[in-house]
Amino acid sequence: MCLPPAGRSTGFTLVELMVVLFVMALIGTAVVLTAEAGRSRAEIVAGALCGLIEETRDAALVGGLSRAVVITEAGPEVRVLRAGAWQADPEARVARTLSTAWRDVQLDAPEPLPLWWALDPTGASEGGSLTLSDARTAVTVSLSPTGEVGCARTTEGATQ
Repeated sequence: MCLPPAGRSTGFTLVELMVVLFVMALIGTAVVLTAEAGRSRAEIVAGALCGLIEETRDAALVGGLSRAVVITEAGPEVRVLRAGAWQADPEARVARTLSTAWRDVQLDAPEPLPLWWALDPTGASEGGSLTLSDARTAVTVSLSPTGEVGCARTTEGATQ
């Protein structure tokens, strides 16, 4: 059995560990960027919109105030019902993905815009759906009367 000389310990140096972590971070970044690049604009926007609706529903449940996601041509907005009037929600975080990519998708709503999806403090809503499409994909975003949010790809090669 061979023991290391006195005063020397076995193991990895700090520099070696940092190099390994750096390489792992580079590989992780490449994987994330590759996964994002494979998604169409409609899928990215629909995913962000589903997340915004879920955050709004959760804020209504926790805060005890009715909130609404308002879908407009310019993008989604979040409103809160205070003192009987709908106001812009200062606590809402509309994702940058939504604001920058919104113009790249086509909206197909069952009724004219603006489309209001209100959520009461119990999480219930009137429900509704909206289809977002681009040249590759169409994705339907839906909100059920119980407040469940759905995001489903409906077709490949959606718009001309």
